[in-house]
Amino acid sequence: MSQAGSDRVCPVRTGCQHEQERHRYTRGVLADPTTQEPGRAAAKLTSRLVPIVTANNRTSPVGVQFPQPRVTTRDASDALLDDVVGNWWSVLVWGNDPTDLLSETELGKLEALGARLVAIVPENQREWTERSADPRVLVLGDHTGRFKEWFDDRPTPIVFLRPDRFVAGACLAQHAPATLDAILESMHFTGRPASDRTRPELAQAGL
Repeated sequence: MSQAGSDRVCPVRTGCQHEQERHRYTRGVLADPTTQEPGRAAAKLTSRLVPIVTANNRTSPVGVQFPQPRVTTRDASDALLDDVVGNWWSVLVWGNDPTDLLSETELGKLEALGARLVAIVPENQREWTERSADPRVLVLGDHTGRFKEWFDDRPTPIVFLRPDRFVAGACLAQHAPATLDAILESMHFTGRPASDRTRPELAQAGL
């Protein structure tokens, strides 16, 4: 993971898909993208839903380290993803406000986890989205097109990102509640507010 102010990026996160596959996790703190089974994830998406069947890429992003694109924010014009979202749990949603797709129940669980809610949109939509987004949401502009390319290629517009920047879950909007619950189950999450727990507890849970 990059350090604030640094341009150093893990080669796996900028390399080809084949290189990323060599570093895939199939067990641990993650959820299968097809069955939402906690603690394990297959390398392929096997659902028969139309968005999955017609996707350009049916290789699962779960268990693979997420790319490190540069983004634009209200305060930065060319920043690394890690430097703007921080080094904790994040929920990335392409083209939508996460609070429009997740219920208050799911949002409460994510708040207890201390997760950052992130909406990613094309740069020409960023300012409008910032004005209309929920105050809890960080809006990022995709000025390089790398996010659009990544999400266009995959039928998973919601990504649950671990602190180590591996994908714990990726899903369609209708599967977000089950995916989140599976991730929390896989890490034996107690549901205590983030201020009342320490991060080493999560490391002991297998993260």
